[in-house]
Amino acid sequence: MSEVIKKLPLDQIVIETDSYPQYFKKNRQRWTEPKDLLLIIEKLSKLKNIDPEYITEQIEKNSKNILDL
Repeated sequence: MSEVIKKLPLDQIVIETDSYPQYFKKNRQRWTEPKDLLLIIEKLSKLKNIDPEYITEQIEKNSKNILDL
């Protein structure tokens, strides 16, 4: 997965997490929440070697574009 992310252009990436509660996951510790978006941005930053603030701005633009906002 990391290799795919490295090759994917940043202007084609949007991120999301499953909102809780996630009753189908037995271990509550493994639930994902909106706050986990920051962890995803950090990982993207490391994989792509790009400033996390820039990634955040670009992903916000991408999301608005997809949602036509």
